[in-house]
Parts: sequence; C-alpha cells; structure tokens
Amino acid sequence: MTLTATSDLDGMALRLPFSLAKPAGSKRPVKVIWQPGEPQTIDIDYGGVRLRTADGGRYLAGSIDIPEMEGRVRYPLAADEVLHLDLERLAVNFELGAETAAVGNLRPFDIPPLSITARQFFINGGNFGRMRMTSRHTPQGHEITELATKGALASFVATGIWKSRGGSNIDGILKSEQLGESLRKLAVTDQLTEADGNIEVSLAWDGGLLDFSLQEANGVVHVSTGEGRIASADPGFGRILGLVNVSALKRRIKLDFSEFANEGFVFDDMNGTLNLSEGVASTENLTIKAPSADIFIAGEIDLGTREVNQVIRVVPDLHGALPLAATAAGGPVAGAAALVIGKIAGKQLDRIAEMRYSVTGTWEEPVIERIRQPGVTDDENDTSYDPLSDFQ
Repeated sequence: MTLTATSDLDGMALRLPFSLAKPAGSKRPVKVIWQPGEPQTIDIDYGGVRLRTADGGRYLAGSIDIPEMEGRVRYPLAADEVLHLDLERLAVNFELGAETAAVGNLRPFDIPPLSITARQFFINGGNFGRMRMTSRHTPQGHEITELATKGALASFVATGIWKSRGGSNIDGILKSEQLGESLRKLAVTDQLTEADGNIEVSLAWDGGLLDFSLQEANGVVHVSTGEGRIASADPGFGRILGLVNVSALKRRIKLDFSEFANEGFVFDDMNGTLNLSEGVASTENLTIKAPSADIFIAGEIDLGTREVNQVIRVVPDLHGALPLAATAAGGPVAGAAALVIGKIAGKQLDRIAEMRYSVTGTWEEPVIERIRQPGVTDDENDTSYDPLSDFQ
C-alpha cells in the first residue's frame, strides 16, 4: 500500500534557509509518499529538494538543487545527529550594511550539528573556492568548530559560538593576495585595489549567528595590507576606516603628491585597528604609508546616524626628498650636505610640514577642513617662519 499526499501549502509559512522559505500568502507544491511496512519509507518532494528515509528511518537523504546550492543532503531525524551537506555549489548574497531579517524564534539547539562541504563557494558572485564547516552542540551552545574557505581570491579560517544563554561571537582571519577584490565581493568597499593583506576579526553580538549586524556588533577588526591603491570608487562600508576621506583629500591638499593620481591614491602599506562598540566604529591608529607622505586617521563614525568625527594627519616625507632636490639644484656636494641635514633632522622635518584635517558631517557628505597650527601660515609668500630654527 502506498499513500500519497499533495498540497500547495497555501496559508502556511515555512521559515527555511534561502529560497526554500515560503510566506503564508504564497503557494509552493509539496508531495509526500508514504509506504508502510518494515521498514517504512517516506519520500518528500519540495521546491528542488527530494528526500527519502534512510538508515532505518534515522535520516532523510537525497538531493537538493535550488539557486543557492546543489548537492547531496542527509537530514537527521534523531536528536543531536549531524546534518550532512555535500555540495557542488553553495552561493550566498548579502549587503553588509543592510538590516538583517529576523530568524524567527530559533534557538542554538534547534539547528542540528553541521558538516558542510562545498567544492565551489560563492559570496555575492565571487568564487571563494572550497568551503568546509563543522559544528557541534556543547553545554555552552552551538559551537562552530571550523569554518574554512580556500580559493584564488582568499582564504578564511574562523571559529565561533551561538551561546545557549544568548549572544554569538566569531573569531577569524581573512588572507588574500587580492584583498581589494575580496572586499568588493564581501560588500565591504570598492575603493581598495591592487593590494594583498590580512583582516583579523573578533566580534560579538546579541542574537544568533544568523542575526549578525555590523551596527550591533562589538569587538575588534585589524587590517594589514601591502602595496595598493585607494580608488575614487564606491567606498561602501570602507567609510568606517576613513578611506573615502583619504580619497577626498586630493581635492584639498596643496602639495603635489604623485600618489594622488587620477586613478586614486597609491600607498606602500596600510595598518590599523577598528574598534566596534554600541554602534560606533572608532580607530586611533590607522596608518597609510606612501612614498611621499604618511597618513594617520583617528576618530569615530556612528554606524546608526552615519555621523563622522575624525582627524586626518598628512606628514610629507621631506627629509627623504631633500637630498634629491638639493642635488638637482646644486650638484652632488649640495646633495651630500642635504643628506647629512636630513639624517640629523630626521622625522622632525616631516612633522614641521604636517597638515591636519578635521572630518565632520556624514559619511555621504563629509566636511573636510584644514586645522590651522600655531606658527604655521598658509601664505606661500610668507618666509618669516624658518622650518630649521629648532635645530641648533
């Protein structure tokens, strides 16, 4: 005997991942076939998922083929058994600054322990290579014991936990030889190009792992890169590092830095730590080093109101450029003398020419103003200030 039941699930809401979810007002056909006996079998066909009971009724096993994933699935029917997903493709899309949708009333142990592998893992269309994730139930909550990706764009390794008493946290590191492209695909920023580097994160937030929101997160993000370029492109959430303000500086700065080209600002390396706390992103030590100048960014951005309060310091590398200029003007002897002066004065020469800018307003419309320093004039014809007067 075989019993078959079909339905369009009209009026029933299904809180399932990705495109398997269904609001109550829509229709989605489902077919269930039951064959009693010993053992009994159940077949389910729903929206690209085809499952049949296996292992004496301990699992529903079969295939899944939806826009976000394709592969094999083994779903446990017994408590604390592992959900296995062996996928050819897994694709997720998100916008970092977007509000996250509520994930119902899920609790950490409502999701079974996971074992997921994907031979192709896509984020916002970018191929991040192979992906592996494992998790387990512990007295503390649902623990991610491993989350790892490895591909041409980047590698990422992380661990985390969805706590049984509420809240989640994750610790991980992203390494990439194409960091700019990786950040673009992760919906962070389009501004950083031609750079390799690492990003380390240690973040915590209220709610489940699927309820992550940058505005609600607390913790630390550390950025370290090699040579690259800050382009005049859509900054996205790169605004929280002040990158958009560095790009805007080329309209205000008076020195002729070759690094401020039409294609963007070329730099040697960038390092800094971003602190997130109660919806505010702050940094005290973001440093961008370029051949002709170092740029230092400090301050904060309110991720809710998007208001900016930062200070940018630009320190030209005058002691490095002085011997070249002297050689061109007076020959090798003058160049050698300037080299000695530059070595003695060192970075003090650079600090004399330091320029400071305040950044206020919002990140969509930042207001960048020069901070006047005592004893320094903007009049190019004023020679009363001797930059070497401090040296005896």
